Amino acid sequence: MLDFDNSFNIFIGTSNKSLNWLDNPYIEPNVYEITNEWVPQKSKTIKLRQCNKEEDLEKFMKPNVAAYYPNSLCFDDKSQISFLSNWFDDEYKNLWVSFDACRNTTSNPKKCETPDEI
Repeated sequence: MLDFDNSFNIFIGTSNKSLNWLDNPYIEPNVYEITNEWVPQKSKTIKLRQCNKEEDLEKFMKPNVAAYYPNSLCFDDKSQISFLSNWFDDEYKNLWVSFDACRNTTSNPKKCETPDEI
């Protein structure tokens, strides 16, 4: 894929303009890397960010189509992403994007809604 410009494009989108994917009291979008042992581990290098219409979406779709996704997530730095083989080969590396339940941390102890509301 590195030999061709824009050979890997993916985004997660919604037409809901009020939804904030990255500061949300219900969900947390996370990227996991799956290893040879088939264990998902939260990625330390691959992050999601808010897409930019012109710089991200319009690289691979027409502007009138991109307008349907004003609130989208993109990979922050695609150069950090690499895929290796499939489940049955000796070497395996793949990604998993997940929307996990929001979790409070010591740095933001009151960000999330209660577990019953989530």
